[in-house]
Amino acid sequence: MWPVTWQRAYTTARLWWLESDGRVGWTALPLDTVFEGEQLGRWVLAQRAGRPGLEEDRRDLLTAIGIEADQELVTVKAAAEAKPKMSRIDRFQQGLAALAQFRERERHPQVPRSREGTGGGRGCRSRR
Repeated sequence: MWPVTWQRAYTTARLWWLESDGRVGWTALPLDTVFEGEQLGRWVLAQRAGRPGLEEDRRDLLTAIGIEADQELVTVKAAAEAKPKMSRIDRFQQGLAALAQFRERERHPQVPRSREGTGGGRGCRSRR
């Protein structure tokens, strides 16, 4: 059984496709497209990126209305999922290291409420 949200979004995409007489440029559909209350643009993008992970029946339904996988999106999604997740301890250690750098640079450990800086080579925004 597929999630109801997927079924509802697919039904909305199929309705869009039917109303367009089957001539839909899914690849050019703006991300912020909303149809019948569904965020169709976002859903279509997610299906094109996650297509290899879908069951064959779902892939067949998407193919029937012209939604095909986008290899670039699939590759980007796979790369993002392959990144190791950072544990709470690692994030805490990263925060301590950033505090040590701040203290060395500013000569005090009182970080302002909103401070932009570089933590671990990346731009970061601290929130307190």
